[in-house]
Amino acid sequence: MNLNRSIQLSVYLENRVGALADMCKVIEQESINLIAICAIDTVDEAVLRIVPEDHPKTRDALTALSMHVIETEVLAIEIPNTPGATGKVASLLAEAGINIDYIYSAAHPEVTKATLILRTHSIDEAEKVLLNAS
Repeated sequence: MNLNRSIQLSVYLENRVGALADMCKVIEQESINLIAICAIDTVDEAVLRIVPEDHPKTRDALTALSMHVIETEVLAIEIPNTPGATGKVASLLAEAGINIDYIYSAAHPEVTKATLILRTHSIDEAEKVLLNAS
């Protein structure tokens, strides 16, 4: 199992048509690739979680537009794109007593690997558990 510590940026966007498109345009203009993206909506705003390839450049571009951005360390875990792969990660962490705060992922059915983005309050311990299981 391949894993890396990554920085996730949580960006608070107004919950309106075009807000995501506007933010993505800024990221595109800076030639930044997004490794992962997840949106959680509320009534007035959406919390967009992104893992960019270049988090300092992304953070700077978004904060220059007065966007509220919070940095969080997460694990980016490469797993096989097969049934049970996410469950294996969850089981390893559960057996070690580590709670998963949140997790998100996506993979095209024709690719062999997927990337899980995982946040836990015990990131050092989670990393040890998952690396020892590899």
